[in-house]
Amino acid sequence: MVTFTITHEVRDFAEWKKRFDADEPNRANAGVKLVSLYTAIENSNLVTAIFDAPSADVVNGMLSSPELKETMKNAGVISAPDVKIMNRV
Repeated sequence: MVTFTITHEVRDFAEWKKRFDADEPNRANAGVKLVSLYTAIENSNLVTAIFDAPSADVVNGMLSSPELKETMKNAGVISAPDVKIMNRV
């Protein structure tokens, strides 16, 4: 099990959140579970999500997926994602 964070800016949080929620079945199928979701105090369109996943390979595979990239684009992600994959110690 690994934990990963992903931070990126979105055009409109409310619209992004609808599409993010709709994509939950795809995350569940990959064994990825949302732990928590945050927006920055200074910019409510700067989103950080924390997830648990079965392995770094699952995370890397998911993040390199053309389907996910298209989903993120359609949801209004406007910055490159900053991803950190971590082992719990």
